[in-house]
Amino acid sequence: MKSEPELVGGTLCLDFANHLSHLFSDNYKTGEARFGDLVAWSVEAGGLSPGEAVSLKKLAAGRDNDIACVLRRAERLSRTLRGVFTAAAQDHAPDGREMSALSREVASAKKNCRVVFKDSDYRWEWSKDTPALDRVLWPIANSAGNLLTSDDLRQVKVCDAENCYWLFLDSGRGRRRWCDMKICGNRTKVKRFRAKRSA
Repeated sequence: MKSEPELVGGTLCLDFANHLSHLFSDNYKTGEARFGDLVAWSVEAGGLSPGEAVSLKKLAAGRDNDIACVLRRAERLSRTLRGVFTAAAQDHAPDGREMSALSREVASAKKNCRVVFKDSDYRWEWSKDTPALDRVLWPIANSAGNLLTSDDLRQVKVCDAENCYWLFLDSGRGRRRWCDMKICGNRTKVKRFRAKRSA
């Protein structure tokens, strides 16, 4: 398993599914510190702007119960995304409970989104009317809803390397086998080479 937080999924929701262990395994941190990690990851992955991250961290100060709730939802969302998109990659029907959970998160995100006219163009924008700690989850859930309802869903794959279950979008010719050639691809090739030599 990997310990580095690489972003190889090709879209926000797949990267979030891939980083389940990285984001939620450190039980020695306080809830506020773990929430800070989640926010920092989201900035790195493109889900939040640095300014939004600063606002969220200020909003989180001293709100231990609310933070714990958001972290539980985040962990559940990450597991759900892993299950739903792995099923899609393997041409299986998704688990009904996972789809219900994901649908609730997507609906929560969508109700906080609006169409605005800015710089001579229409665009989606997240509502700033109600400050909310779960704002960190909205772009992830929205990304999942968009991917599930797009033609790109057929390009979702699970890494072919042993002991790696990371998801990625194969936006090339449909022949990509590993989440990251430098890590899983090279490791697999070296292992096969050594196996051939010893045989």
